[in-house]
Amino acid sequence: MTKKDILNDIEKLKRRLIEKARTKGLYENFGQKEAFKLKKKYPTGYMGEERFNMDEIWKFEKWAMNVGDNDIR
Repeated sequence: MTKKDILNDIEKLKRRLIEKARTKGLYENFGQKEAFKLKKKYPTGYMGEERFNMDEIWKFEKWAMNVGDNDIR
């Protein structure tokens, strides 16, 4: 798996989550299930590509924690 793969998956998840939030609204632990799936799919660690994966998943989690009503309009 390449860096491009994880970036594409994250963008797809963001779009899906925004659509879901538009229809069902925001909820506690928004995006947590999706972040867990990313962690299972992409290896994470402290070296090389694994570090990149870990950083990108963390950015996704941070994004999900900070999504607000203005973001889903």
